[in-house]
Amino acid sequence: MLYVAEGRFGGCVNMFTCIWDIASLYLIIAEAGGLFKSLDLTDIEFMVDADHLHQNYPIVTGCPAFIDSMATMVNSHT
Repeated sequence: MLYVAEGRFGGCVNMFTCIWDIASLYLIIAEAGGLFKSLDLTDIEFMVDADHLHQNYPIVTGCPAFIDSMATMVNSHT
């Protein structure tokens, strides 16, 4: 995912992540101008408590154009 922040990749989809896998990457990618969304294209709500500690966070991240193309694909299959 750091390649997304560097601009080497247009985007990335990751189906299996925990909060500790993505919390710092969220900040880095956002500061680089990228977007970081849940796989259903909603904003991610980071919850650090006993109920959410081991929650899976399927994510999509990338430049706005990549996120828009993912939104088109998701909406066409729902």
